[in-house]
Amino acid sequence: MMMPFEQLQRRWGVGGGYNHKIDVWALGIIFFHLLTGMYVFRASRAKDYSAAMKELCYNIKKGEWEWPKNIEISIQGFHLLNRTLEFNPAKRPSW
Repeated sequence: MMMPFEQLQRRWGVGGGYNHKIDVWALGIIFFHLLTGMYVFRASRAKDYSAAMKELCYNIKKGEWEWPKNIEISIQGFHLLNRTLEFNPAKRPSW
């Protein structure tokens, strides 16, 4: 499972940690995967594991994601994903 950026920061020894909104982010990751069959954050085929992990962490840190153009989704579904995959935990819903 992918870690949100606030959990990565905690692992690296920087940042203030995380709260329950990390679970909202995880639900967004799961929803995306269930709807598309793809991972929301990916690394290109790197030559080694370390390079792939660095690229993956960088992509998570950017917090940018795209919906696949060949898969249709309702506006409401896209809005839900957009809110749950919000990079800033303070802007995520607090379910």
